[in-house]
Parts: sequence; C-alpha cells; structure tokens
Amino acid sequence: LKATGTSFRLLFMSIIILSIANPVIISENRESLPDNVAVILDLSPSQNIGGRKQNALDIYENVKEQLSKIKNLDVRYTTISGEKGTEIFQPLYSLLGDIPNNRIAGAIVITDGQIKDIPEIEKLNFSAPINFLLTGNQNEKDRRLIIEESPRFGIVGEDVTIKLKIEDLESDVPNA
Repeated sequence: LKATGTSFRLLFMSIIILSIANPVIISENRESLPDNVAVILDLSPSQNIGGRKQNALDIYENVKEQLSKIKNLDVRYTTISGEKGTEIFQPLYSLLGDIPNNRIAGAIVITDGQIKDIPEIEKLNFSAPINFLLTGNQNEKDRRLIIEESPRFGIVGEDVTIKLKIEDLESDVPNA
C-alpha cells in the first residue's frame, strides 16, 4: 500500500537537501594580465672595444624581434650609457618598480661584463630570473690598471714618475 503524500514528502525532502547544500551560480569575467620583461642594453665606453658595440646592437634587435612574437608579454626597454661604470640594477628597478613581483617574467641584460651596482643577495629585491648576454670574445680577459704612486701635481715641460700595477683578472669559470 502506498501512503498518501509520499511524493509530496520526497519533494519536500529534496528541497531541504538542496537548500542545505547551498548551491550558488557564479559568473566570472576574467582578463589575462600580461607578464613583464625588462631588456637593458649597456652602451658603456667599454663596449667600444673591438666589435662589442655592434654585437650588442645586433643582439638587442634580435631579442626585440623574438620577444615581439610572444603573446601577452609587456616588454620594457632601456639603454644605459655607463659613463661612471655599468649600473644595471637601478635601471632595472626603475623599469619594473611599478609592477607586482608575481607579474615579472624576468630581465635580459646585454652587457660586456663588469657591473658596478650588484647588491648583496639578501638585499636583491628581484625574484625573477636575470639573463646576461655577454658581448665580446670568449677568450678576452679583464685587466685592471692600479695607480700605486703618482705626484699630486706636475709642472708643464718636466717629467713626472707614475708607478702603475697591471692586474690580469682571470675567470674561475672553466671555458665551455
């Protein structure tokens, strides 16, 4: 025998179970935000040695072309003159300082090597990869001239003696 109102009770129980489950319909509109990359070209005076400057400019154009093919990528470019030494990190922070760290894809630095403003690793406020593309010849070595003794002044027409020391700085990194 069927009890009267069974279907009504089933319907009522179903409504109670659904209300306890708290179904919600959500409609979202999402917009994809671009990642950001900084490209820094070092045109310091040391780039004038050999074919470094032209090599750096060629690499720069190639990088620009390759990055333009990547969708949803905002690329910011800058050139530094490096008149008082190559400083990379201050221009890098200036380029990407207004962007949250989670939207920075990285940085590409085209340089010939020695960088003056490298911060200590604890103070480095940049969590994305930094890629250095070095210009010059693989077999080049750095040299440093150190003035050990020099007179405070010289008289025109008279000889002065200056004592120099030349340091050959060899890399500890084995050649690839």
